[in-house]
Amino acid sequence: MKVKIIDGGGYQGTTLEVDAVPRVGETVKLGNWQGTVVQVIHIPSRYRDNTEPGTELVLTGISKVDGR
Repeated sequence: MKVKIIDGGGYQGTTLEVDAVPRVGETVKLGNWQGTVVQVIHIPSRYRDNTEPGTELVLTGISKVDGR
């Protein structure tokens, strides 16, 4: 399943392949970076292209995984 980050530091516009849609409050790891999900938006198929993911995420607190 694919999700798209629509707001979250330098990862805006990034599409991720996930096993399950993250929930609000969960941490999403993006390589050496991570962020907390603050909003999950489900887009019905009639309002998007067939190539676009049906779920969008808003992340906050983007930081390096090792804390630096």
